[in-house]
Amino acid sequence: MSKSENLAVSASSFDPRAVSFAGKRKQLAEPRDTIEQTFTEMGGRLIGCTSQLRQIADAHENMPAELQSAEFESAIEMLEAIREQLAELVVAHSAEQDDIVQLTSTAGRVKKPLTDLREAVRAIRFIAVNARVVAAGIKGAHGTFDASTTDMAELGRSVEGAVSAFSRSFEGLGAGLAVARSANAAFAVRHEATLNHVSGKLSEHLSILTQHRSRAADKAGDHAASLSRLTARVGEAVAALQIGDITRQRVEHIEEALGMLDDYSNDTEKSASDPTLGSNTISVVLGIQAEQLDEAISDFDEQVAGLAQILGQLAEDTAAVLRENSEEAEQLFSKSGTALAALIDDLREICVLFDDFEKTHAGLQKITGEVAKSVGAMVAAMAEHVETIRDIELRIRMLSLNTVIQCSQLGDQGDALMVVAQNLRSLAEATVEAAESIMTELAEVDMLAQRLVERRSAAAADNASALGQGARDAIALFETAVGRMRACVETMSSAGPRTISLLDETIRSVSGRREFADTWRAVLREFQVIAPTNVQKTAASGFDQAFMGKLRARYTMDSERRLHDLLLGAAPDSQAVTAPLELETSLDDIFF
Repeated sequence: MSKSENLAVSASSFDPRAVSFAGKRKQLAEPRDTIEQTFTEMGGRLIGCTSQLRQIADAHENMPAELQSAEFESAIEMLEAIREQLAELVVAHSAEQDDIVQLTSTAGRVKKPLTDLREAVRAIRFIAVNARVVAAGIKGAHGTFDASTTDMAELGRSVEGAVSAFSRSFEGLGAGLAVARSANAAFAVRHEATLNHVSGKLSEHLSILTQHRSRAADKAGDHAASLSRLTARVGEAVAALQIGDITRQRVEHIEEALGMLDDYSNDTEKSASDPTLGSNTISVVLGIQAEQLDEAISDFDEQVAGLAQILGQLAEDTAAVLRENSEEAEQLFSKSGTALAALIDDLREICVLFDDFEKTHAGLQKITGEVAKSVGAMVAAMAEHVETIRDIELRIRMLSLNTVIQCSQLGDQGDALMVVAQNLRSLAEATVEAAESIMTELAEVDMLAQRLVERRSAAAADNASALGQGARDAIALFETAVGRMRACVETMSSAGPRTISLLDETIRSVSGRREFADTWRAVLREFQVIAPTNVQKTAASGFDQAFMGKLRARYTMDSERRLHDLLLGAAPDSQAVTAPLELETSLDDIFF
């Protein structure tokens, strides 16, 4: 029989030395190469699953982390400060408006004595003119009374000039106060609703965020645990894929044994020395390889069936866990994101409010400064005017007294001028009273103006500016947090289906993988025809111990050595050749 002939011959006609094993080695090798590639691809998909699960786990971890970060805490603290500052701003604005109203009211009290002063001044000038007319009617007294009446007119004009200057200054004060009151009122109209709304809403948003932060932190642990369990189960599936590599190695070892038999059968020196021993050795080795192949196929079929079941259940459980986790994440993002979005909108309104406050404050600061300066100038000027008025009043009184004395010497002819002089003196006294009343009111106006200036200090504007910047910083951080949380949800939404898809592809790859062993079964059937049915009995008649030792030394797995020793009986010490340990794959190496 030639070396190319089929091994499937009858046991009675079998000559082990005439058998060629090259064709069967090729038959065994073809599915072995395919199974190596297929199981490598399946391992790659499962490792891809662990990568996707890690991304999902990171996303679940990062979502609450966004709400727990130091930057987020800082933004929350800024919101608390803004909320408190808004309340203070409402109070301060109301107080400033009250100050302006009080200042306006107090300044308004100056109007009456100022009106009285104007009326008295006009009366003085009118009476001075009448005095000249009356004096001109007194016969023989023109020279006597001309100077007196001229002095009266001059003094009247002096008082009128002082009063007119003060009146113009007071009108400017009134205009400034009107502008300040109008600007403050306009600010209140623009932002009163915002102040009330935002101040209340900030508390509501902060309360909602506190609830979501707490829930997110609690759920993060649950998500991490469930995803960790899934990752461990994927690891078990990856470990189960070792059956592919184990089977590949066992079949490869059978191929090597056939190669060794091929060389052994062609060794003419051994054939000549003991033909029976050589044939018996080949028969025993074929029997052992038939048993090795049978066990390898059986283990492969069993492990593949178990792997398909493991993957099927894993895919089902993974889909359920990812769906539940994703729904919770969506809900968290929806509620937290909505609260943050509303918070961002309110913060934008606050920024507008603070910007407007800065502008309004700057304008009112300028106005109140000018008002205080104007009041101060008026107080100083009015003090001078009062002294002038007092001096004029004294001169008028002296002039009137002189006139009265002179008129008393004229008898009835001087009565009219005497009455005029007395009226003039009374009006002069009234101007002094009105001027002093104005000074009293101006002192209070000055005090209120200074208090308003102090209340509208630059520190308030600086504080508003800092809070406005803080609000803008908080907006940027919250927008970043929302964006990152959205990215986490999107990661879950995309990585989840990819994980399930990879598992489904792996399941399809596992399904029907038993067909790999069909070719091996065909070879096994041929081995079973030509191999001895009882290896131990065949071995009892003798075999090449050295060759068998070399064969056993090629095994890398305990299962191969165990079966070899079981078929031949306990292995002699000489056969206990140290070999590499069975393949063990570290899950840490696979995943990380």
